[in-house]
Amino acid sequence: MRDTAEELRDEFVGANPDDYTASFVNARISWILGNKMRAKSIGEAVLRRHPQFSSMLVLMASLAVEDKDYEHAQKLLDQVDRLQPDDLWAYIDRLVMEADLAPTRSLYKELRAIMLNTEFPTGARQSVYNAARFMQGTTDADRDELFAAMMGKPDTAKDCVLANQAIEVIEFRGDAKAGARLIEDNLRRSSACMATPLVRVLLAEAYLLQAARIARRPNAKNATMIREAKGALDGDLTGLAHRVAQRSPLLDPIVPFLKDGVDRRGVDDAARTVVCDAVAALNPLMVKEELDNGANPNSACDDSPSLINRLLMTATVQHVPERQSILRSLLEHGAPVEGIDICASNSNKDCTQNLLPILKEFDAKRAQTRVTL
Repeated sequence: MRDTAEELRDEFVGANPDDYTASFVNARISWILGNKMRAKSIGEAVLRRHPQFSSMLVLMASLAVEDKDYEHAQKLLDQVDRLQPDDLWAYIDRLVMEADLAPTRSLYKELRAIMLNTEFPTGARQSVYNAARFMQGTTDADRDELFAAMMGKPDTAKDCVLANQAIEVIEFRGDAKAGARLIEDNLRRSSACMATPLVRVLLAEAYLLQAARIARRPNAKNATMIREAKGALDGDLTGLAHRVAQRSPLLDPIVPFLKDGVDRRGVDDAARTVVCDAVAALNPLMVKEELDNGANPNSACDDSPSLINRLLMTATVQHVPERQSILRSLLEHGAPVEGIDICASNSNKDCTQNLLPILKEFDAKRAQTRVTL
């Protein structure tokens, strides 16, 4: 349905190139759907023909603010002020910039007042909420108060608001029990509308972090927490495994609890297996866990034909122990030796020094095995 709507919108804009208001809608929807590059491209094209179209100037300023390109945002907003000095979104964008660049307690109170005022559009209140939450000097108590206020209004009580607060409590404050209770309480009040995949993954995460504090591995003492975690995800821990793969060492305690209930051959929306996520995130603990439990050591990963190729192509000279451990795990689990020539190149000193010896070691072992056979 979304693809059809986008096609119809593009057809209309293509057939009516001078309808810059339609192009504005096109740019805004592209931004909402996550295609920021397309939104910028449309906006730039429109402003070349209609440099005084204030709505597009504001949209482009908002994109610049999101990118923290404040100098460009300021120039755009100055143009808006000359054309439309009372523009609400220009005002909101300036507040968001000020919250990041010059945070004060009085500014926090101003943001909070806007957030609580239902005469402001929902989107504007959401923007100032995020600005206030992350403003330097905002305390845990402030963020809890802001969150409660957002969840207390039907137009701002959103699953993403709940998820972001849960992440803060569980992962940054390190209080898995409070995080689980936070989710449970809000799900109880809001019924199923908040029980989106991310919220349920976070609930399972909170339960398993509690289980890991009881005992490092599954046993009778933490069995209740494990059952709760699996229940939150209807027995399928794959989504949680993807999250754990990407968030090491923060979620490493969960790894021993992922032996069962993970689809090791399936892929997520980004076409990644869990082991691909772990290799990309340079998470050796999760790579070994997945391989030990049946993940394919020679599967494709992103644009690479194999996991080893993905590892060798990783653009970093850091995390040497992690990369060495991952390479060894892949080879120990039967991945073919590959990339020796690439790794031995004079222009690839990091690979030559840190990974080539492991590749040669396993190549020699397999050559010896072939001779023996």
